Amino acid sequence: MDTPAGWRNEIANKNEVARYSQNGTVLLLFEASPPGRVQPNVNDVTANINVVLAGAPVPDDQLAFYLTSVSQSGATDLTQPEPFQVDGRAGVYITYDSNISGTPGESRDMVVNYKGDTYDITMNTSRYAFPLQLPALTHTLESWKWQG
Repeated sequence: MDTPAGWRNEIANKNEVARYSQNGTVLLLFEASPPGRVQPNVNDVTANINVVLAGAPVPDDQLAFYLTSVSQSGATDLTQPEPFQVDGRAGVYITYDSNISGTPGESRDMVVNYKGDTYDITMNTSRYAFPLQLPALTHTLESWKWQG
């Protein structure tokens, strides 16, 4: 999978990886600095795209419900689950808002099953930067190739 332009592959950074490993094994972690001028509490979030192999598989008919569990962590304004494809496999995604250390945040959370495993693909950034950084998530998904 290609690292999007302007992003860094941080999978070797154990401290960063640990932040996203509570629900499984982190397989990919890209990060990017805020685009444009840094503005406290507006555009001061280091964005990330992470892929986590879930600790336990989620049945296909429960993927949408699984996504809504982010509300237990303070996520708000969850969209309705929408379908998407990654290398020919169908999954579902939602977009939601959150507070990232005082900055309004926005995330896209996607789940897809492949060969009995559940992959949770998430992009987190500031609400300001979300539309500017969403093409990096699209690039990541378009360059995705399943192994085996």
